Amino acid sequence: MGIFKQSTNDALAASARIAAAEGRTVFTAQIISEIGHVNFSGEIEKLGRGIEAVEAQGWKLDTVNTLKVDKMTGDRPLFVCVFRRHVW
Repeated sequence: MGIFKQSTNDALAASARIAAAEGRTVFTAQIISEIGHVNFSGEIEKLGRGIEAVEAQGWKLDTVNTLKVDKMTGDRPLFVCVFRRHVW
């Protein structure tokens, strides 16, 4: 995994840790797909690793929505991931 991808996942994990420490029960992350994964079936590595980074902080993926915002993403899909955790 490249340095940029790892730093992105580290940032996601840090944000998820902070949200948990604040007692939040919902955490939302946006992850932009890699170039080249738009028009074929197969693994979306960046999305999977991002989800793993957040779930490692005790969150569970609840919902994923896909948006295509050409100006913002450079014609790549944007995944909006909603994670939840229970505070007992």
